[in-house]
Order: sequence, then structure tokens, then C-alpha cells
Amino acid sequence: MKQGGFGMRRLSFLLYFGLLFVPAINGQTQPEPLQARKDVEKSMRAGQTHSYSLNLEKDQYVQLAIEQNGIDVMLRVFLPSGNLLREFDSPTGDEGTDYAELISETAGIYRVEIVPLNDGNLSASGKYRLKVVDWRKATDEELQFSRNQSTRKAKGLALVLETSQSFDQFRLPGPMPPK
Repeated sequence: MKQGGFGMRRLSFLLYFGLLFVPAINGQTQPEPLQARKDVEKSMRAGQTHSYSLNLEKDQYVQLAIEQNGIDVMLRVFLPSGNLLREFDSPTGDEGTDYAELISETAGIYRVEIVPLNDGNLSASGKYRLKVVDWRKATDEELQFSRNQSTRKAKGLALVLETSQSFDQFRLPGPMPPK
């Protein structure tokens, strides 16, 4: 029995120790915190994802800019809950600057991911520079616009759901009668 207990402790230790290295093996690390007035410049290639974090209070406005140099990227913002808030990409291609604006509805740590849009080009690589252009308390006007946008989105989703329930009523026309 004692040997079995020792074996279980050793197995538990190895599992615990091994789990510490799983993120490093998969290339995943803790998101790098973004700071106002501090740019981040990195190289990126197809298949990579770079993660950053924004520790926001409720009703804060943040504008990010991502300058693309040789690689087309998309920026994703996730809520503190882990749900996707929004994706940002503009048709600038692999050269140019994309902008992302968000207003925090809740306090917490928002995750920002940068992923390459390689269109099947597995050798795509380049650099980007991520800047926090603006980080402040949102104005009353910005808060109202954000609330209106959320309301429009909710109403749009409700309309889509309502319409989709009627799809079974639509039928393709049968064969045309002979002339």
C-alpha cells in the first residue's frame, strides 16, 4: 500500500508540474498588459496569435491603432467574461493602420488578440505596431451612442430570430406547367 501511495503522489506531482508548462508548449502565455503611451512592436507570422490585456473601469473609452507592415491582421476584443465583444479589420491589406474603439460596459480585464489574415498563405509574415491612442473616461455622448448601438444590435438579433422561425413557410416554386 505504501508504494502505491508514493506512486500516486509522484504521479500527482508530475501532472501538476507538467500542467505548469502546457501554456509554454502550446505557445500561449499570459496576455501582455497594454499601457497608455507605450507602443508594442512585434513580428508575426501565419498561425500565431498575440494576446494583450486592458484593465478597464466601467465606462472607459479606449482607442487602439494597429499599424500593419507586411502582414494583414485582425484585432479581436473579448469581454472580462471571455465572450467575444467585437472584431476589427479594415480593407487596408498588409500595409496601413486599422483602428478599434471600445467603451467598457463593465469593469474588468478585457483581452485583445491580434491574428494574421493570411488567406491561405502559410508563409505570411510581417510586423505590426499596436498603440493605445486614447484611454479615458467616456463622455456622456459616447456612452449614449454605445447604449443605442447595443439596443440596435439586440433589436436586430430579435428580428432575425423572429424571421428565421417563419422560414419553413417559404417554399420553392414547383415545376413550371407545360405550355
